[in-house]
Amino acid sequence: MKKIKSSLFVIACAIALFSCKDEKTVKETVKETEPTIDSIKNETLSTATDSITELQSFAEGTTDEAIAGQIKNFLTNVFLKDDLANLTESDRKFQFQVIDLNNDGKNEIFINFISSYFCGSGGCSILLIDSNWKTITYFTVTSTPLWIEKKGANEWATIMVKSQGEFKELENKNGKYPSNPSVLPKSKNDAPSGSAQLIFSDDFAPAKTFTF
Repeated sequence: MKKIKSSLFVIACAIALFSCKDEKTVKETVKETEPTIDSIKNETLSTATDSITELQSFAEGTTDEAIAGQIKNFLTNVFLKDDLANLTESDRKFQFQVIDLNNDGKNEIFINFISSYFCGSGGCSILLIDSNWKTITYFTVTSTPLWIEKKGANEWATIMVKSQGEFKELENKNGKYPSNPSVLPKSKNDAPSGSAQLIFSDDFAPAKTFTF
């Protein structure tokens, strides 16, 4: 009888010890898998950093969602209203650059079309509009990037582009720029100045792409 009691006591101790170890293992497992305050903070910080990095990867004046929405509305309801039936989904891509070209405190907007519908071997189409959504110039066969020389003629910035391997200068006259750089003479300057603002450059001033 004493042997039976002794055996039962040993078994009970073993069960109790196993239960304690099992409970400890469960607690340790939960502790390992449970997110800590530090891990949550780090994840939140990482997400915020990714968002900032995305914004920083695009040039200033090319990412505003509100302006992009206004451009979409303008293109679909006004400027390209009659072309929509001919546009595929991949044709409806654009980039934009907000910039004050005549130093009047009001921004003009370049709209760069980047699909095959608007592009050819000589370049693509770029639309320039004023703050009232009026067309200033619709450029054809124009290659990006563009260089904006703020000290231009007639109080408007001069736009420099490279066409057929040569730099061309587009000067504003009577509120308009020349629409086809390919027919202009070679610029008297071999290259843009160091103070020129570079826009629509994939390498140095990339613009965010939107669809309409």
